[in-house]
Amino acid sequence: MRKLRTVVSKDLTKLASIHAASFKKNWGQDAFAKLLEQTSNAAWLIEEDDEIAAFIVVMSSGDDLEILTIATHPDHRRKGLAKQLLLGVDGKQALGLDGNWFLEVSEENLSAVQFYENLGFLKRGVRKNYYKLDDGRRVDALVYGIKLGHLVC
Repeated sequence: MRKLRTVVSKDLTKLASIHAASFKKNWGQDAFAKLLEQTSNAAWLIEEDDEIAAFIVVMSSGDDLEILTIATHPDHRRKGLAKQLLLGVDGKQALGLDGNWFLEVSEENLSAVQFYENLGFLKRGVRKNYYKLDDGRRVDALVYGIKLGHLVC
């Protein structure tokens, strides 16, 4: 059974583990703790059969939400959890807000680009040479956005 809930401190070790399995440049438990100490940041997760399967961390600025990171445990990928997570958070946050979702994604992360575009995100801009890769190359960050409450199901 799937359950959407807010992240609590006991979840941070598992979030760091999932992040490490998902990104070369990953965040540890302390980084998540510092992020979530800030009142402008919030995090939600989806549990599947009482196991953390996916999570998202967002930063709010006024009515806008920026996705700081989103990740799915490798054993739970391709089940629609990231989409369910975004739709669930969107539904909770869109109430009474007149803001937008924002995110940055590497131009080389084609699966993420396709995921966001399939949800209705539109490219709003480019940050040239934003990400530095392990091989020393720099790649652009694509900036995407969509109105809160307008994600495509």
